[in-house]
Amino acid sequence: MVRSRAILERLAVATLVCTFVLIVVGAYVVTTGAGLSCPTWPGCFSDADKGLVGNWFPFLDPHANLHGYTAAMVASEWIHRFLAGVVTLLVAGIAWMAWRQRPVEKGLRVFGVLSLVFLATQIGLGGVTVLGGNSALTVVAHQANAMLVLSCVVAFNVLVFASPHRVRLTPEDPSAEPSGKEPGNMTSRPWTAKLQKRLGPWVELVKPGILFLLVLCGAAAMFLAGTPSAHLVAVTLLGGALAASSAAAFNNYFDRERDAQMKRTAKRSVPSGRIQPWWALVFAFALEIASFAVLWWQVNLLTAALALGGVAFYVWYTIWLKPTTAQNIVIGGAAGAAPALVGWAAVTGNLGVPALLLGFIIFAWTPPHFWALALVYKKDYETAAVPTYPVVHGEDSTRRQILVYSVLTVLATLAFVPLKVLGLAYGAIALVLGAWFVYLAAKLLVTKDNRTAYKLFGYSIVYLALLFGAMVVDRVVA
Repeated sequence: MVRSRAILERLAVATLVCTFVLIVVGAYVVTTGAGLSCPTWPGCFSDADKGLVGNWFPFLDPHANLHGYTAAMVASEWIHRFLAGVVTLLVAGIAWMAWRQRPVEKGLRVFGVLSLVFLATQIGLGGVTVLGGNSALTVVAHQANAMLVLSCVVAFNVLVFASPHRVRLTPEDPSAEPSGKEPGNMTSRPWTAKLQKRLGPWVELVKPGILFLLVLCGAAAMFLAGTPSAHLVAVTLLGGALAASSAAAFNNYFDRERDAQMKRTAKRSVPSGRIQPWWALVFAFALEIASFAVLWWQVNLLTAALALGGVAFYVWYTIWLKPTTAQNIVIGGAAGAAPALVGWAAVTGNLGVPALLLGFIIFAWTPPHFWALALVYKKDYETAAVPTYPVVHGEDSTRRQILVYSVLTVLATLAFVPLKVLGLAYGAIALVLGAWFVYLAAKLLVTKDNRTAYKLFGYSIVYLALLFGAMVVDRVVA
């Protein structure tokens, strides 16, 4: 009950934020006249031979007909429809959870269902507006109904947080030792501890160790895509860093109660009280707004949208996936692909196979990276009721999965050579780095000790950093 109520509260906030953003984007579409830049529905524009549904992802179609509209206008309309899909899932989620809550006030269920009904109406009005040629009546009805959706979501949030049934989580004893015989001097990123201590809690909030890897991934994608100018590299990496920092700050905010129950995370900025949750949330929004502005103004709208989508996906992972499924980190690893897509789109204006492959490397690398640490801190995750793979499926199964994903990661890194994206010099480096990665994963399967698990966790970060560096060097030298 405690955990499900906490999930409902966080999901309600996420729904409210996304609904507001959806309406703002919709207003932009109307004011710029981009409403018919995607004349088919529910997909976007299409040529005559593609039927009435349209193209679900028009940016991948180099022969797409823009019908006289600019690419930015098409992108804004497509983003509006994509956000509508996200909001639909969120509204369905809060309505379903409100109906299952015991006990719960009647009004919460009423506004949950009304939100879903009005949203379904909104989707239908959106289709009528596009197919009907943007008539004044349908546009006004579409906007008016949007206000009804927002009003119901606001009312739902008010009832959730003012409810007498609301459960306020209290942290369990954070001094409990993590599992493992020899965990040593453990923090999630010991190599950034001095930096965090010197620069304070705001630096801790953005998780600088992971931030460095994500920025390096974006740089690798840019050089894989072509020969970007120094200015383009600088502004793209700045915007990407702001987006990654925003995602980390959102994660710290939404995870604050779980973090307070875990020894490894109890001293983080928000659960320790050094930064108030409200300010962490404001900080997260400010970073994302700055990221979107920089990338749209200095790069292109697609790059800005991809960065925003990566942050939104990571927030969804934190709120919904992390506390509900043992596959949380596997699915959540897809958020790590965002820097690769952002970097590629900044240079080319579209997406390509190398960018998707680079994103897949992050996706496959994430489980062995995280599960190695989760083995060491298994009891921590049990205390916080986080269904990590070791907690749900056991340590032996986790070690086998770590080996499988490690092999998959290395194979993906080597694929750049036969695809002729990178040369033999990179291939040799990737082979050596990957061999040690797989060796540590295989050793962990045999030794079954936490010392090896932590070595694998530490090396996984070094491995990825050196791999991205090798990509950049190979492209620059070649």
